[in-house]
Amino acid sequence: MKNFLKHWLNEIRQVPHNAPVKEFRRDFPGASVVEWHDQQFGYEARFIQGGKELIAKYSAKGKIIEYHINLSKGSIPDPLVNLCDKWGEVMSLISINKVPVLNYEIIFRKPDHTRFLILTDENGELIEQPWQISPENYPEILPE
Repeated sequence: MKNFLKHWLNEIRQVPHNAPVKEFRRDFPGASVVEWHDQQFGYEARFIQGGKELIAKYSAKGKIIEYHINLSKGSIPDPLVNLCDKWGEVMSLISINKVPVLNYEIIFRKPDHTRFLILTDENGELIEQPWQISPENYPEILPE
């Protein structure tokens, strides 16, 4: 247990070299509770800004790759609200910002507690459905 905590604390305290930190401070002024993590692509920063949880991914050279924001249903465009109403109870709603592209990852739950994830563009059009739902098994939850 002691080794686990030591490893965990060291991982959180990993601060990358100057380039990602400099870009991060420019991109997200006022961010707080920042945790840096080494990743294969470079660095990941997890933090709070404006009362929301965000994750930003940076290349090893310090260029932002993308950032994710945990959202509430009340903070999304109307086409997505309509989509959410068709699919079920929203469990998680995340914007995926790959400037200039904005997509959304949404995890839904139906009454029997089956969960599924969809990816949409900013207009609510499906991009991908990584966890396929068979129409034969769940026809009542598939939107028209």
